[in-house]
Amino acid sequence: MEEENRDGDDMGEDNDMGEDDMLGVLNDLMAPLVNPEEPNAQAQNFYKLFGEAQSPLYEGWASNVSRLSFVTKLMKIKWENNWSNNSFTQLVKYIRAVFPMAKSLPKNYYEAKQLMKALGLHYEEIDACEDDCVLYYAELADATSCPTCKKSRWKKVYKDKKGRDKKIP
Repeated sequence: MEEENRDGDDMGEDNDMGEDDMLGVLNDLMAPLVNPEEPNAQAQNFYKLFGEAQSPLYEGWASNVSRLSFVTKLMKIKWENNWSNNSFTQLVKYIRAVFPMAKSLPKNYYEAKQLMKALGLHYEEIDACEDDCVLYYAELADATSCPTCKKSRWKKVYKDKKGRDKKIP
């Protein structure tokens, strides 16, 4: 009897979109962008991403895992497991050191994030009250304490190397 992974996620049987599915979706999306004239900025970005989806992780790589799908999966694992940006960078640097043929991998978290941003997968961080009373957004974006429970927005305030106040929400 096979033992199941504790959280029910079998790494061998991933339910994520496969490489062929991703290329199919990109092909479907590309049809309306095909224009005999010079492509606009959105179309150019799309063509670049389409190339990323077809480019191998490294030269001679015969797998169906492209650079784009590999980085996307790494970022998904980072987000699901709450890795720090630094831990992600360390992992990518280690992979690049062990597998020098994978030069196309991003060098750090910043480069991976730029690739995800090109896909339109970015986010905006919004502070929230410790007791989840309010979000410090829109008219409360500059508030320093919660209008409901009166708790401070900041966990810690300290001086940085240049003597400026640094506040941790």
